[in-house]
Amino acid sequence: DVDGIIRIFGGSPDFDEARTRYQVEHISGSEYTAPGCDTMKTYGNCAGADELCSRIKHPLNYYRIRKNSYIAKQGVVSKA
Repeated sequence: DVDGIIRIFGGSPDFDEARTRYQVEHISGSEYTAPGCDTMKTYGNCAGADELCSRIKHPLNYYRIRKNSYIAKQGVVSKA
């Protein structure tokens, strides 16, 4: 919820509740997709490269492939 997110930022030394509330309410009303791998690398947000990274362009594909691989190893049927 919006108030819960605002409380998370409340401990920051430069916290401005009005500004934070505006931004959180704006973002919570919109749908955003995750940035691509190149963008994540540019901003230093890439969690780390492995052999799968060279074959994909988007972090969501990485997640889906790893999830499906895990499910297959566990013998669980995926609903996704």
